[in-house]
Amino acid sequence: MELTEANKRAQEEAKEKENVLSTMSHEIRTPLNSIVGFTNLLIQGKPRNDQEELITPLKYSADSLLGLINDILDLTTIESGNIPFNPNEKMRRAREVFLQRAEEKNVGLQLNLDEEIPAVLLGDYNRLNQILYNLLSNAIKFTNQGMIELGSKIKGGNSSGTRVHFWVKDSGIGISEKNHERIFQNFSQADSNTTREFGGTRLGLAITKKLVELQGGNMWVESELGKGAKFSFELFFGKTSRKAESDENKISNQPTFLEGCKVLVVEDNPFNQKMVEKFLANWKIDSVLVDSGEEALEKIKDKSFDIVLMDLQMPGMDGYETAQSIRSMKDPYFRTLPIVAMSADALGNVKEKVANAGMNGYLSKPFNPDDLHSKIASTRNKKANPNNRNSFT
Repeated sequence: MELTEANKRAQEEAKEKENVLSTMSHEIRTPLNSIVGFTNLLIQGKPRNDQEELITPLKYSADSLLGLINDILDLTTIESGNIPFNPNEKMRRAREVFLQRAEEKNVGLQLNLDEEIPAVLLGDYNRLNQILYNLLSNAIKFTNQGMIELGSKIKGGNSSGTRVHFWVKDSGIGISEKNHERIFQNFSQADSNTTREFGGTRLGLAITKKLVELQGGNMWVESELGKGAKFSFELFFGKTSRKAESDENKISNQPTFLEGCKVLVVEDNPFNQKMVEKFLANWKIDSVLVDSGEEALEKIKDKSFDIVLMDLQMPGMDGYETAQSIRSMKDPYFRTLPIVAMSADALGNVKEKVANAGMNGYLSKPFNPDDLHSKIASTRNKKANPNNRNSFT
């Protein structure tokens, strides 16, 4: 009886912790979504040079704040998934993302890819991206001159898959041998002066190592103080006959691709409403805005929408209840209308709850405009199947 009671208390405490973190995630990410979103809108508006000088540091600061939040929250939950992808394509994309930051410091950023790596492997490419981005961000932060190299090489394999060795090598400040293990610990850096000079939360490497190990890989560092550093990790990816996921960001290069599409935006925050509306207008998408689940159910009755963007945490009827109510309507239109959840809650089993509610897509706030565009483009005209979780993306 004591063990049963102790187990019950442990489960209640875990649930309470998840609720607290979920609320914290929502309360922080919701206003940050507006900051990041409107900053991106300003940049897309082709500002004057004097305006750009003010907007650029605003964007970097917003991105840094988002990175800090992700660092803290990612310590509590790390998801995984197996999706077909092209490893070298993701490496090239990572270089593109960080190239401007490297060039601003007059630091080279080169690729050294093993073209023998299969074009399609099965693995968690979202977490691979996060690992690469964390390592590249650190490399640029601690390198003031010279070169950064992002590389990959096959390290073996069998009939079930391929082991790949990845690395990020820089010519930065380096790390003394006695601190090689310490830097992978939470809230630790090689030297306290490093934090004062270069900034950072000292969480990135701990999270990165954890991400590698949770996928069955290992990670290590080779470095000498003053002679740069090379961070390496190896992961095993499965073989698959499925096609690789395409780079969704390329879709946004087609500004009129979604012209004429009609979207119902269910969002109770007025600033986020306005931000989403402006993005949709830039892509020539027609939008109707509502701020409650009840109003959404009224608007949707005319069956004129191609897709619904659904906020999850709203007063009264929340996004889950609203989606379930839509799916329960008799006309086949309501059972197949694509619904994409947009939530500032990125913790716990949100994706599972979204899928169970009958929605067939999920976008975390703050979102990248390219991700919003690609999510709408990939989901439009798809028929949602509430009984098939495999259709959820």
